Amino acid sequence: MSEDLQVIEKKILRGDILKALEVTKGQWVGALTLDQMLTSAGHNVHIPDILLQCQYLAEKGYVEMKDTARKSMGLTIFMARNTVKAQDLIEGSVPDDPGITLHD
Repeated sequence: MSEDLQVIEKKILRGDILKALEVTKGQWVGALTLDQMLTSAGHNVHIPDILLQCQYLAEKGYVEMKDTARKSMGLTIFMARNTVKAQDLIEGSVPDDPGITLHD
């Protein structure tokens, strides 16, 4: 049975979030910057979608998140950065995670 297209897209987005955060070498990245990075990578997503996937990645220990205590157009603006666990996943030092698709 094949995966639902929506599930595949979420997995790719999660991988691309990790790859985008990798570029910053552990620095905190704001939601708006992350949105622009993902748009440049070809994603057509919005901050609420990015927030949901970052929360998923945070629950699995791949991303740290913090609120900036500021609201813009009704959205909580957040910042994110990769953890060491994310770096290990990207480098292939740990087994693949079935919920994340990493590609070159």
